[in-house]
Amino acid sequence: MLSVEINQRNKNYKRSAVKWGLCLLLVTLLALLSACDIPVSTPEEVDQGSIVETKVAQTVAAQSAEEKELNTNTPLPSPSQTPTEAEVTPTKKPTLTLTPTMGKVVVYVGGNTFCREGPGTIYQEVGVMNTDQESEIIAKDPTGMFWYIVNPDYPGNCWIGGKYATPVGPTSNLPVFTPPPKPSYSFDFQRSDCGAGHCHLWFKIINTGSINLESISTTVKTKYRDASDVVQDQEVTESADAFFNSGNPLDPLNPSKAKITTGQTAYWHSGRLRNPLDFNVEVTVTVCSQDGMAGLCVKRVINFTAE
Repeated sequence: MLSVEINQRNKNYKRSAVKWGLCLLLVTLLALLSACDIPVSTPEEVDQGSIVETKVAQTVAAQSAEEKELNTNTPLPSPSQTPTEAEVTPTKKPTLTLTPTMGKVVVYVGGNTFCREGPGTIYQEVGVMNTDQESEIIAKDPTGMFWYIVNPDYPGNCWIGGKYATPVGPTSNLPVFTPPPKPSYSFDFQRSDCGAGHCHLWFKIINTGSINLESISTTVKTKYRDASDVVQDQEVTESADAFFNSGNPLDPLNPSKAKITTGQTAYWHSGRLRNPLDFNVEVTVTVCSQDGMAGLCVKRVINFTAE
């Protein structure tokens, strides 16, 4: 037993000697390296440098992947736009709501408007419809531009234009009325009948329509030279309920044709004018289907030089 214990102790001494020898050798090597100025990296320094490089690489890779994902999958938001003045929807003003009488189609006008015997200004006025006044629509003309209504002034019916009229109700169901025919004629200057410094201007009229012509009025505007050779303006109007059979200057004041029927020719002369020769003449002529410049009337303006 004593010999065994001695052997064990000898083994432990040998192990301790080896350990101390290794430690002494390591210290000696470190002293030599330090003396030669050779840099020595500790395990901690190596590990920290590797960690920093690894983190930098990972950060760069992550940023690259994020940018790639944004470029391929996520659309860039468009900048917000403030609407310009033209894009802003204006607020509509409230409008007047018109309610028709039950079972009727009615019409209103925005201003006082003539009601006529036919659809157009050539027809005689037979009534006036006032602003915001209501009248029943009975029919419409083939063009849909005129309304045949109850005359707001007198018994009967008349026509009103759609320019200032506002219909209220189902106008598509209204009957269509064909308007009465219009007077039609030709009116031409024939010659001047002058004497003692005064003249009558003669005109030829032909009835080219289907309505008899029974009255006429002419207004002549022209110039003349007075006794001092100064140019003056003059205007003369002449009206009658009959026409001349011919343009004979020997019988200018005895009209015998009470009316001009379809296809017939008659004559008319102006009022007495101071010598208008060589001046421009403007004649406004109105011919009507009834005496007293009534019924259906047509007005025209012609210009010529008196000779």
